[in-house]
Amino acid sequence: MTKKELKEMFGNMTTTRLLEKAHSYRGYMIGGQEKLTYVLCYLKMAGKFREIPRFKKSTWDDFLIAEFNIRPRTYQRWELAWFMFPEVSKKYNPGLAPSIQRKCGTAKIKEVMKEIDIKESEVKKPLQNFQIQEIVDKYRKPEVERPTRPAVVELQEQRDRNGKTIIDLTTVQEKQNQQITKLKEAVRATKEKEDEEIKKLKEENVKLRESLKVRDVEIVRLKKVDHEKDGIIKAKDGEIATLKRDMEMWKELKAVIQPYFLSGKDKDDTPRQM
Repeated sequence: MTKKELKEMFGNMTTTRLLEKAHSYRGYMIGGQEKLTYVLCYLKMAGKFREIPRFKKSTWDDFLIAEFNIRPRTYQRWELAWFMFPEVSKKYNPGLAPSIQRKCGTAKIKEVMKEIDIKESEVKKPLQNFQIQEIVDKYRKPEVERPTRPAVVELQEQRDRNGKTIIDLTTVQEKQNQQITKLKEAVRATKEKEDEEIKKLKEENVKLRESLKVRDVEIVRLKKVDHEKDGIIKAKDGEIATLKRDMEMWKELKAVIQPYFLSGKDKDDTPRQM
């Protein structure tokens, strides 16, 4: 069945009619499964399932599970059987092709089917199950060695060890929590002490600023006193300079007058002591 044939078969039907057909075909066994697969494939291909209000925003997988209770993997096996090998699926069963795919791999399906056809031609009748299995076994993938599951006793011992580890970790966690609590208290105490020291330093800073203000006032006063002293000193220096000039003038005058007095030429002709 091609997609073109699907469109010709179901293209003119409404979504409601397609759903009715899908549900009716689901009641059959092999023939019903084939027709159900075709209907479902068209619903998926054309996106018709999203025309149903409650599946408007749903995925195809959600639609399959909710509407038909079909798992996505099951539907994929149906597609493989009815689209790739419809005659073999009708002759034997729809699970043959998926079984070959699972055991031999997708690349080997056609080879296995071809050998089944050759064998049928030789015996001129449908093969029995054991004959098909012999052919499948020739193309079977190497078995992957699965890890051995541990015994129940080992699991119990592991559980006990895990329980002890959890207890030990819990104890360590409690100790760590206690240490964290102590560290927090130490940090809090240190912060309080630092805050107290900062407070004291601020108070001392205020006092220092006040003392600096007093000192600045005293400096201004002393400068004023020094200025006044400088004025007095300058005045005294001026007086001293004046006295020095007077002394110099007196010396000059004495030098002029003293000879006169010493010569006795004053008016009473009496020499005078200078």
